[in-house]
Amino acid sequence: MADGEAFTAQAVEESCVLVNTRDIASYWGVEDVEQIMAAEQMMAAEAYMQRFQESPSAWEVCEQLLNSEHVATMLFAVQTLRAKVADSFDELPAEAVLPFRDAMLVHRTKHREDGRAVVTQLCVSVADIAVQCEAWDDPVGDLFRAFSQSEGMVPCLVELLIKLPEESRNPRLRVPSSRRPLFASAISTYFEHVRAAPRPCLRRRMHTPSPRC
Repeated sequence: MADGEAFTAQAVEESCVLVNTRDIASYWGVEDVEQIMAAEQMMAAEAYMQRFQESPSAWEVCEQLLNSEHVATMLFAVQTLRAKVADSFDELPAEAVLPFRDAMLVHRTKHREDGRAVVTQLCVSVADIAVQCEAWDDPVGDLFRAFSQSEGMVPCLVELLIKLPEESRNPRLRVPSSRRPLFASAISTYFEHVRAAPRPCLRRRMHTPSPRC
């Protein structure tokens, strides 16, 4: 990444749209992709996006891009954030960790009706934050209290409770070994509370690998 290079939400979204247009053209069998845009322009967009993903600016800009109207842009943003949380969590200043967590929880609520890939990536990102953030004292209890108050949010809670134990065993995450076992017992306790709720949608979600409510 060049020193002092500026990354903005608008520039990243424009690059994402260019690259996605190239992918759509290839999918539909358009052999001469240059009919859609110059190859040099696409290569520049891809290089720009890669530099952006590696930059500290990606945290803030991708959080903004989660408000995009374009699903491809949202997916790029959440995939970038998931990778940042997993591989570069220490880039976030200590004072920014909990506000970032809160923002991701808001997005998880907001995007529960969006594309399945976006929703899943958000769940994994929240789970990875919970596993790594030692300042988050009771992540399982907080998630339970936040997502169990409304029947419409229970599927979000169940997916998070499923992702948390999976991610607590993820060797990619930099987590003290003493913190990983904490999730198993806490999740088991809260999951029983959720399981007891008489919600047909919840029951389908708990017994179906890739459900849609």
